[in-house]
Amino acid sequence: MGDRQSAFPKNYQPTAAEKSVLAECRKDSNIRGLLTGSVAMFFSSAFVRRRGIKPFSFKGFFTLFGLPAAGFYFGALSYQPTCLQKILALENSPLADQLRTFIDSQVPQQYHSKLYEQHGMTAAQQQQQQ
Repeated sequence: MGDRQSAFPKNYQPTAAEKSVLAECRKDSNIRGLLTGSVAMFFSSAFVRRRGIKPFSFKGFFTLFGLPAAGFYFGALSYQPTCLQKILALENSPLADQLRTFIDSQVPQQYHSKLYEQHGMTAAQQQQQQ
């Protein structure tokens, strides 16, 4: 499992455009995670109050802290396709090239056009990238 080799050296330094896109992705995914976590916190606290569950019991603790944590995680995770689209849109980016290579080698061929269309690339752009 740990024998996979990366195409990037360990000391790879992202370009300025890659750094800005990655920073924007980190910020936006955290915002989305906080929003979904807050909504989950609101509903879980209302659930605990309405059901009369003691907040310091296991069930109350899980409801008040576990569900909002899961909401944050899934909210941040839901931003991943948007981040991938932003990275794939970068021109002259080794990171974008590496992602395209990974998609071409690991994703079955029947899903290529759908994946590229999801990420804002037409079939002509896909062929041009290859």
